[in-house]
Amino acid sequence: MPNSLVSSYRGHKDEVWFLEWSNDGNTLVSCGKDRSLIIWEFNSDSYSMTLFHKFSNAHDGDVNAISISKDNRFIATASSDKSIKIWEIQRKSQQLEFKEHKDKVNAGIWGIQDESLFSCGIDSQLIHWRRDGSIIKSAKTS
Repeated sequence: MPNSLVSSYRGHKDEVWFLEWSNDGNTLVSCGKDRSLIIWEFNSDSYSMTLFHKFSNAHDGDVNAISISKDNRFIATASSDKSIKIWEIQRKSQQLEFKEHKDKVNAGIWGIQDESLFSCGIDSQLIHWRRDGSIIKSAKTS
């Protein structure tokens, strides 16, 4: 394990708030205050990252959290704009947008089989979504 800075990567214009590795270890995704979502490719031979794609203004608010699907095909983003968005990595495109939260969304995470998604927000809601954006169940946590 390195005990000094190995590399520094630039891509965000403001604070970076969340990072997540893909399950296969080939992709790192970052998001933050600048409203962007960046997909980085990892090269295990050179132990370096290259920018694969940047979604500038991925949301109309800060991007608070990300979750990569277990099959490494999709990214879910949670935002201060009260929405969750689904992005397809290889196509470099937004697939869906879920809007039901009444305030900032703090987190989103894929269900066990990537067939559903869970989100929670400042509105005290926990929402279980189907992949098509319809709601399976919504509960107020307070």
